[in-house]
Amino acid sequence: MAPVDRLREGARRIPRFLRATRHGSEDETPDVGEADGDETFDEFVDRVYRQLLDRPVDPPGLAHWRSVVADGYPREQMVLDLAVSDEHVNRILREHFALPDLGALHPERFERQTRLDGVEETVFVARSDADVDWLEGEIRDHGYYDRPGIWSYVVDTDKRVLAELVHDLGVHRVLDLGCGNGVLMEAMLDLGMDPEGVELSSASVARAAARVRDRIHVRDVSEFDPQGTYDAVVGLDIFEHLNPRKIDKVLGAVSGILGDHGLLVTNIPVFGEDEVFGNPRPFLFQEWAESAAAGRWFRVMQVEATGFPLHGHLVWATSAWWTDKVHAHGFVRERGIEHAIQRRYRAYFDKASPGRAQMFVFSKGMRSSDATEVAAAYPSESEVVTGLGLDDVTGPRP
Repeated sequence: MAPVDRLREGARRIPRFLRATRHGSEDETPDVGEADGDETFDEFVDRVYRQLLDRPVDPPGLAHWRSVVADGYPREQMVLDLAVSDEHVNRILREHFALPDLGALHPERFERQTRLDGVEETVFVARSDADVDWLEGEIRDHGYYDRPGIWSYVVDTDKRVLAELVHDLGVHRVLDLGCGNGVLMEAMLDLGMDPEGVELSSASVARAAARVRDRIHVRDVSEFDPQGTYDAVVGLDIFEHLNPRKIDKVLGAVSGILGDHGLLVTNIPVFGEDEVFGNPRPFLFQEWAESAAAGRWFRVMQVEATGFPLHGHLVWATSAWWTDKVHAHGFVRERGIEHAIQRRYRAYFDKASPGRAQMFVFSKGMRSSDATEVAAAYPSESEVVTGLGLDDVTGPRP
């Protein structure tokens, strides 16, 4: 039996595990499906999430379990479903997927710095482009992105929201950069779109569903020669993982892939103030503020315990830096469309997926009147978000 199968089979013992973890002895406690004392159903679900997934329950997840359990779905089965989920299996496997400690192996490349808020932490300092090249090489050579638990492999609420977000821009043929196993493409297919994907990891593509596997091109986007052009290119959580010296090559390729009036829709974590989505991530280091003022990407990078850059991000910069970078390749940032997206989804982003709020839309050759028309026609409510059971999940941006 394969290790993953053994882990899934072991999930059959999860209810016993939960009782023992909470109470110390399963013989002293009721079945996991029963409330314990004053524990509410929401508290029960949150406890299961923390014990299995090592995180609090998210609002969409809680809304889902409220609904299905109210319809008679057993609590015990809910626990088993979470125990055999990709997220739980990947979390356990990831704990046993060892990465080297870059800080211990190469202490000269790291230093302790005091943040603007007074907290001291270890950071990686890219004193030259060669330092970033080295860090990129360590990420590649040690299979950082091949670890279980890095990417989501299921068509979840997040993917359906993103597919809807792109679909309602009026596009049909779409290329998904760094598509993984194609779960966003699956959600797009469900909406009648014609998606394709580009992905470097053959291991990820091997996990793709049959209906999208043949739509994925296993190669670097800068070497991709498509048949025809696309209405939109989607790059979600992709560009910040690139070596900053390679971004221009990728953006040049994207410009060639898009047809006239095509859109680049991208979600990038940025720092400092932005006129559309506010100030999601303040400057933490003096170097960040100085680099922002000089129009540079940040040379000081936060790192994980192993010394790899936090979340694998190699580009730390402001929205202004990213906007200028994309503009240099003939794109225009469509802030009117971005505002329409924020009006529709911002309350949902804030509650369920804060990182998604940094959503950019750039156009190639689109007339300003056409962009205004797209923004005006953008729906005000989300069919995916509606019914999740969240309060005030749609409406004007705060």
